[in-house]
Amino acid sequence: MDYALELGNYQVQSCARAQDYIRIFMRSNALLNSRSRVTVSDMYLYGLVHPLFLNSMGELRTENRILSLFKKCPDEPDKQLIKKSGLSRGTFYRYKKILQGNGLI
Repeated sequence: MDYALELGNYQVQSCARAQDYIRIFMRSNALLNSRSRVTVSDMYLYGLVHPLFLNSMGELRTENRILSLFKKCPDEPDKQLIKKSGLSRGTFYRYKKILQGNGLI
């Protein structure tokens, strides 16, 4: 599950815990809709609330956000990563230098 990996990369939850959370969310939605089985629509619904879940789990530190972008899009140029991160160019490069100094990228 890409969503669980993303939560793990952002250090919101461990990947295993995130998988359990997503499964429970989808099963709950199926039961609320009087269905005994999970369908694709349950996954689509989780896809809609996933960004809200990411933001609700506390402050994502800037380093973690940039690190997850590098892990998720390793071959993209910095210009694209800056656009995706929503950070200023100076902030992006400051944290990139920190991550490189720590040997994380």
